[in-house]
Amino acid sequence: MPSLNSTRRWQTELNFDDIKTALAMDHLHCKTPSMVACAILIFQCAYNTIRILMLEAAISNEGPLRRPSFKGERQRLG
Repeated sequence: MPSLNSTRRWQTELNFDDIKTALAMDHLHCKTPSMVACAILIFQCAYNTIRILMLEAAISNEGPLRRPSFKGERQRLG
């Protein structure tokens, strides 16, 4: 059985993969390090906003948080 730390690490890796693929972050078009940092911060804000909406939906429907996929929710939100 996997340890709690390895399970958390795996979930973190999946979350980063969600951010990169679902938010089309695999290639940043920034030219300076400060703009790359700004772009990453904007993507983090977008990701966290969608995750909060997913959490609120799971709580209001008494369902599990991981049931809807991040990519599916992002597409649904437009």
